[in-house]
Amino acid sequence: MRVTRTDLVVAASCAVVGLVLVGLRAGEGPGWAPAGVEALAQLLAAGAVLLRRRAPVLVLVVCGGLSFVSPAIATLAAEHALGTEDRSAVRGAVATAGAALVAYPALLVSSAPLSPGAVWLALVLVVLAYLAGRLQRTRAQEAEQREHAAIGRERERLGRELHDVVAQRLSYIVIEAGLIGTTATDPEVVGLAGRVAGTGRSALAEMRAVLGALDGGATPSPPAAGPRTDLAVLVAQARAVDQPVDVDVPPDLRLDGVAGGTALRVIGEALTNAVRHAPGARTRVHAADEHGTLVVRVTNGPAARRPTGLSGGGHGLDALRRRVGLLGGRLEAGPDDGGWEVAAWLPSPTR
Repeated sequence: MRVTRTDLVVAASCAVVGLVLVGLRAGEGPGWAPAGVEALAQLLAAGAVLLRRRAPVLVLVVCGGLSFVSPAIATLAAEHALGTEDRSAVRGAVATAGAALVAYPALLVSSAPLSPGAVWLALVLVVLAYLAGRLQRTRAQEAEQREHAAIGRERERLGRELHDVVAQRLSYIVIEAGLIGTTATDPEVVGLAGRVAGTGRSALAEMRAVLGALDGGATPSPPAAGPRTDLAVLVAQARAVDQPVDVDVPPDLRLDGVAGGTALRVIGEALTNAVRHAPGARTRVHAADEHGTLVVRVTNGPAARRPTGLSGGGHGLDALRRRVGLLGGRLEAGPDDGGWEVAAWLPSPTR
């Protein structure tokens, strides 16, 4: 944590006020230490204030110790920093209580006999400095929460707008694919139109599910007429565009639940990327439950045809990496023997 201009201003202010206090006390001679020693103590306490945001408790201890030489004005800055920087309110309160208890003997040692009112005023200032810092921290946290809430609302709005725009385009694609399927005579064209329409319906269902999650409601299930997104569907979609895919998945491995659903997302994204960037490359899908960890690997070789030129911008893998991380797992992607590999480890048994 670097020293800011504010830190310098606070430290300089403590030094100036502390030296003024030493000058006022010099004529009366209330303390045991010479004026030069008191001035040095005030400057050391002011210098310690530069570290108050990094180690507020330590700075408070230093200021408390130097107060036995000269009442350190920097103690108030240290108390304020303790309130703003320390996450634990209990620790801050205990440290403040300790500082208040130390302040009384420190004043007795470093100053002439004081009236009870002066002692109480010093103790109240110490406590008020901490409370002011704690109040500032609370207000800053509330402002941050409001900012996060505003960002969340903006994301929801953008999500709904994106849903409206993309859903409209997908709806037209599904309708046009259906028309082609009903008017074409070539069986291959009919089959291709059916797959395009099915993929569009599935995408619409998934977008509605995401929008439902953004709105805070229950995630709706895909319509019964739409294709179910499972491993067989993902592999069939890749093979339909001439991507040779080998599957190495035990027949008893269940890809359901949160971990299984995330694994399917990883496989789907990896297969899509293989089709985009390495069309025609031999692709292998491997999934297994290894000691309670669901391991997924999708590996493809070099492209057999010219890449499509389509790019997802890397957002899909970034989103998957965050999603896997939330489950306590990890996702890695990178070159592999002239091709590419996406691998994920999900700490959840699927047996």
